[in-house]
Amino acid sequence: MSEGQEQSQSQSIQISVESAGDPEFERRIFRSVASVGRQLGTVSDALEAVIAALPELPASEVLTRFAALRSQIEREKSERDIQRLASDPGRLVRALEGLRERDAAAYERYRTRLSEWLTAPPPSLPGRARRCWRSRSLRLLYRIDSRIRVGAPRS
Repeated sequence: MSEGQEQSQSQSIQISVESAGDPEFERRIFRSVASVGRQLGTVSDALEAVIAALPELPASEVLTRFAALRSQIEREKSERDIQRLASDPGRLVRALEGLRERDAAAYERYRTRLSEWLTAPPPSLPGRARRCWRSRSLRLLYRIDSRIRVGAPRS
């Protein structure tokens, strides 16, 4: 855990336990059961399931704010994931290697979908560039796949 993450978690816990009846107990819950974020995520998931199960529930400002909050949190998580991949391209390869070891069928599904995505040219490319894109993508995919399959050292 980086110093920034540690400081952020510490601040979060400090703010959360100041008003608690038993601050040490709250710290223990955060450390051994679930962080504030995990607790709120679970509550949000449950609330979203209840809302979905009650289609006749009238629209309200609080439900609109809840949906907007969930959407904003998902955008932030997505941005964090993009930043993590951008800062460490090997992260994706390591994740796929781990998936291959734990669940070969899931790995094949991901590999197939990733192959389709890598080889599909952006729609904005003109015809000749689209043809070149496909051949370059296939070569790249072959190199990535062969390294994962045989465990070749990464360059």
